[in-house]
Amino acid sequence: RVVLRGTEERLRPVTMTALVASLGFLPMALSTGDGAEVQRPLATVVIGGLITSTLLTLVIVPLLYTILERRAKGRQFNSTSKLATLIAMVLVGSIASAQTTVSPLSLDSALRLARENNGRIAIAKLESEQASQQAAAAVDLPALSVTYMGGQYNSLSTDNNVTLTQTVPFPTKITTASSLARETQKESVIRQGAVERQVSHDVRRAYLDICAIKERMAVLQAYARNAERALRVASIREQTGEGTKRERVSAETETSDAQLRLINVAAELRNAELHLGALCGVAYSLTSIDSIIPSVAAASSQGGLEESPRLKMLEQQVRIAERQYQVATSQFLPDVSVGYFSQTLVGTPMREPQTFATSADRFSGFTVGVSLPIWFFSTSAKVEQSRLAQEIAQQQLRYGTTALSVEQQQLRSAIELARTSVDFYSQRALAESSLLVEQSQQSFEAGQASWLEYQSAVQRHLSVHLMDIDARHRLASLLFQFELLLGMPQ
Repeated sequence: RVVLRGTEERLRPVTMTALVASLGFLPMALSTGDGAEVQRPLATVVIGGLITSTLLTLVIVPLLYTILERRAKGRQFNSTSKLATLIAMVLVGSIASAQTTVSPLSLDSALRLARENNGRIAIAKLESEQASQQAAAAVDLPALSVTYMGGQYNSLSTDNNVTLTQTVPFPTKITTASSLARETQKESVIRQGAVERQVSHDVRRAYLDICAIKERMAVLQAYARNAERALRVASIREQTGEGTKRERVSAETETSDAQLRLINVAAELRNAELHLGALCGVAYSLTSIDSIIPSVAAASSQGGLEESPRLKMLEQQVRIAERQYQVATSQFLPDVSVGYFSQTLVGTPMREPQTFATSADRFSGFTVGVSLPIWFFSTSAKVEQSRLAQEIAQQQLRYGTTALSVEQQQLRSAIELARTSVDFYSQRALAESSLLVEQSQQSFEAGQASWLEYQSAVQRHLSVHLMDIDARHRLASLLFQFELLLGMPQ
C-alpha cells in the first residue's frame, strides 16, 4: 500500500519536473548553429540523466523496496520476483556505469585533443583555407569575346569577319585587388590563431575548474568525516549525561549539511567534466589527472601588448580598410581592350593589276581601346564609403589599444592582490586554523570545551580552506587571462 500510494502521489510532480527540464534542453540538443558542438553533448547528457532518474524514482526504487520488504518479512520469492530483482539490478548497474564514465587525462593531452577535435578550431581552419582560395582568385580577367559577322557588309558579295577582343583592367586595379586579397587572407590567419588561443584558454580554465572542485571536494570529505566523528562523540556525551540533546541534534544537522555540500560539489564536478569533454570535441566526460590546482609561473604577469591577438586583429582591419579604399579609388581608372580581327573583302582590288580579292583572301588587323567611366556618382559614393570605413577602423584601433592597456593594468593589479591572498592563506591562516581546530577537537572530546566552541573552530577551519582554494583558483585564472590578453605562449 505504501508503494502504490507513494508512486501515485509522486507520479505527477516527478514527471512534470523531468518533462519541463527535458523540453527546456531539447532546443539545445537539436541546435546546429554557432556553439552547437558545445551545447549538444551537454543537453544530451542532461536529458538522458533526467529520463533515467525518473525511471529510478518511479519504477526501480519502489520495486526494490517491495522486494526487500518481502524478504524482511520472511516471504518466499517466486519466479516473478526473482526476475524483477534481476532486471532492477541490471538497470541500476547500467545507469550507474553510464553516468560515471569519465576519462582522466593530463592538461597537455586535453589541449592536444582540443586542437584535433574542437569544432571552432575546425571552422577557423576552413575559413582560412577559403580566404586563401579567394586570394588566388583575386585577379580575374573578363572572358575573351569572340564575334563572327557574315553577309553583304562590304559589297554584294558575301563576306565574313572573325573578331577576338580581350578587356584588361588597368594595372592599378589588379595590384590593389591582389593586395586586398592578401590582407584578407592574413586576417583569416590571425583569426584562426586567435580562435586556437581562445580554445586553449577555455580548456585550461575548464581543467583548472575541475582541479579546484576536486580540492574543495577533498576538504568537504574531511569535513564530513569530522562531522560524523563529532556526531558520535555528541551521542556518547548525551548518553553519559555530559552533553545535551541540543548538541547531538546540532551535530546531526552539521553532518547532513556536510553531505549536502558534497552532493552539490559532486554535481558541479560532473558539469565541469562534461564541459571539458565538449571543449575537447568528444561526447563523453573528461576529468583531470591532477587533484590540486596547478601552479602558474609568477613571471607570467609581465609583458607588453605587441603580441596581443586582439590588437593584431584591429591593426589588420586597418590595413584591410586602407586596401579597400585603394580598390575603390582605382575604379576611376579606365580599362584597356585589345582585339584582333580577320575578314574577307571579296571584290577588293589587290596589288596586282586587274586582280581582285576572293573568299580565299583574308585581311587582318588589331584594335586597341579604352573604357572610360563617365558615371562618377556611384564610384564617388563608394570611395567616400571606403574612406569612412578606414576612419572607423582607425578609431577602433585607437580605442581598442586604450581598452587593452587599461585591461592589462587591471589584470596586473588583480594578480598582485590574488598573490597577496594566496601568500596570506598559505603562510599564516591555514596553519593557525589547523592548530585551532585540533586543540578544539581534543578539548571537546575530553569534555573541556562546549559544542559551540568546537563547531566555531571547525567552521573557521573549513572557511579558511575553501577561501585558500578560491584564492589559488582565482590567481591561476587571472594569469591564464593575462597570457591570453598578451598572446603569450600557452
